[in-house]
Amino acid sequence: MSYQIIENFAAGLDTRKSPLTAPAGTLTRLVNAVISPGGEIVKRRAFVQVASVPGTFGLAATASTLYVFGRNVQPAEPAIGVPGVTLKGLKVPYAAATLSQTDFDIFDGLVYLAVLDPGVARKHYYQNAAALNEMVETEGTGRGDYVRTFQTKMYAVLGKTLHFSKIGDPIKWVPEATTPANIGAGYINISMQDADSETLTSLEVYYDKLAIFSTEAVQIWAMDPDQLKNNFDQLLRGVGTSGPRSPLQYGNGDVLFLDGSGLRSLQAKDSSNSASVSDIGSPADPTLST
Repeated sequence: MSYQIIENFAAGLDTRKSPLTAPAGTLTRLVNAVISPGGEIVKRRAFVQVASVPGTFGLAATASTLYVFGRNVQPAEPAIGVPGVTLKGLKVPYAAATLSQTDFDIFDGLVYLAVLDPGVARKHYYQNAAALNEMVETEGTGRGDYVRTFQTKMYAVLGKTLHFSKIGDPIKWVPEATTPANIGAGYINISMQDADSETLTSLEVYYDKLAIFSTEAVQIWAMDPDQLKNNFDQLLRGVGTSGPRSPLQYGNGDVLFLDGSGLRSLQAKDSSNSASVSDIGSPADPTLST
């Protein structure tokens, strides 16, 4: 039987062209496998069920712990048989049956959870330091679906507004101007810097700054615990994301994210760490979009 050897797939996955005209090193279809950074095909690892925790929703993780959430009850905590990893259940109070997770982050070693009850409310919860198996609702409720820990505060985006909590306390979000005890809490209307930032979608840390994504633009802000020192740094127009959980810091600074035209990288263009956007792959095709 004759066979053909393809040495590498350095051009990645690209279905824009016919297999007959695509350049060498282009892959058009790959089933149950991935392309390694070295351009080799590696079999995709299978998903294996390690536990069943009925009646729960969502998932959060630290380096050694997985968390699931129970509506109004603490979920069971079965052993999952994964060395070095523990499964824990957290009780979310006053939770409707339609409540679902939109995002999470870790603040001071404890879980901060953003959830959505469709058509009703956006809520924020923080793991109770006094009773670690329970969550408590925070003043972040109604202030965003996507959150990020940065510079001793919790940040969230909703619409055109960036909200942030009190210094060192992610439970307190009412602005300092209204509640003086909430030192550092407040908000910024991001759209006042650029009209393409009317619909904020995500947040990610970019070096020592915060990248604030909309569907059409990315703004870089130097944030400070003292909100009076918050400073707009840079605007990148014509690029953004509709995938709120796609931005991810890679290495020490670069941020990878899914733009409408494909996978993009937010990276420093020189030693000043001023950001630029580069295309790290071919434009998005139906396979990637799905």
